[in-house]
Amino acid sequence: MIVECHSSFSDPGATASDNCSGNLTSQITVQGNVNAAVPGTYTLIYSVTDAAGNLASKTRTVNVIDTVPPVLTLVGANPLTVECHTGFSDPGAAATDDCDGDLGSKIVVIHPPFLWELKYQAWLLGELDHYSTARGVDIAVENMFHLWVRGKAIRGHRWLSPSDLEGFPRVTLDTSHCGVDGTDILAALDQVGPRIAHVHLSDSRGDHRDNHALPGSGILPLERFVSRLPEIGYDATVSLELDLRELIPEPDRCGEALIRAREFCLERLA
Repeated sequence: MIVECHSSFSDPGATASDNCSGNLTSQITVQGNVNAAVPGTYTLIYSVTDAAGNLASKTRTVNVIDTVPPVLTLVGANPLTVECHTGFSDPGAAATDDCDGDLGSKIVVIHPPFLWELKYQAWLLGELDHYSTARGVDIAVENMFHLWVRGKAIRGHRWLSPSDLEGFPRVTLDTSHCGVDGTDILAALDQVGPRIAHVHLSDSRGDHRDNHALPGSGILPLERFVSRLPEIGYDATVSLELDLRELIPEPDRCGEALIRAREFCLERLA
């Protein structure tokens, strides 16, 4: 059975009869439910037992699908006229979807500039706040890491550790990036807690590489880290940023790994 996302779902039900007990429709029990607002495959199990204890059951599969494209609306005039040699600020666009709701971005994650990107540095220090306010989005600067060559740390970005980002109002904390330089992720969480807008979660093997490993496969105390997010009042998104290239040839193992990683977070955020 196919149901369009965000439409109503009415269970057509089932009937049951027995040679001895007669009409048993009123005694049918149903297990499972269908959320018509969330695409996916749902299973309903119908069961009934006669007076002699004989059980009969049937299963219905309900596929909630989303076939309606989002509505994309340009903000401002179209066409837009700009005088030559004046400043241009893109008014942007808005997007909504019957199933997913507002598709506009509320948080934009950016990397800090490399040392030679002087104009980018100047923009972050001088215009970031105004740009963020004008667009109505939080722009969260992400912590980075040193490049390690033959055991020596080489700085490539202007700002690296969470402590380097004290001047920015919104921050993205990446646990794998912390692991590259051996930064304590619990101390980093305490440091940026009031300003944290987004989390990139993955493990580190402690080899000075940006592993983005599966949670629990490295050395980082991710259990305590994730458990502390609700304690500091964090209620935004946790993104699993994982390197699964070695599992790509095995789709089943890749899917299982993603499920385990998601459950790792959900169990500790509950």
